[in-house]
Amino acid sequence: MSKILIVLLSLACATARADVEHGEDPPVGATQVPMRREGIDGIWFRADVAQRVLRDLQTAKLTIDLQTLYERKIELLDEEIAASQRLLALAEQGEMRASDALDRAVFARLEVEKQRDAWHRSPALWFGVGAALSALAVAAGAYALSQ
Repeated sequence: MSKILIVLLSLACATARADVEHGEDPPVGATQVPMRREGIDGIWFRADVAQRVLRDLQTAKLTIDLQTLYERKIELLDEEIAASQRLLALAEQGEMRASDALDRAVFARLEVEKQRDAWHRSPALWFGVGAALSALAVAAGAYALSQ
C-alpha cells in the first residue's frame, strides 16, 4: 500500500509545471530527476516512465479487483460445499430410514407368510376336522335312533 502511495505522490509530482525548482538540467536519458515545488521535495518522471507506472497501477487495481472476486467465489464455493454436505447427511439419514422401513416390511411379510402357512390354518386340516365331526354326528344320531 505504501508503494502505491509513493507512486501516486510521484505521479502528482510529475504534473509539476514551470514553477518547479530544480538545480540543474536533467541528464540525457534520465528517468527521474529530484525537484522541489513549493518547498516540498519530489521526483520528476519522463512521460514514458510515468505512463508505465500508471499502467502498472491500473494493472494492480485490476489484480486487486480480481482477487476480491476470487475471494467471493471461494466463499460461495465454501457455502455450496457446506450445503452439499448437509444434503449428503440428509440423504444418508433418508437412506437409513428407508432401509429400516424395508427391513420392517420384509419382516412383517415373513411373519404373515408364517401365519398363513401355520398348521392350524391348513385347509386340509379343517376339511378333515369337518369330515370327522360330521361322521361323528351321523354315528351319534344313528346310535341315538337305534336305542
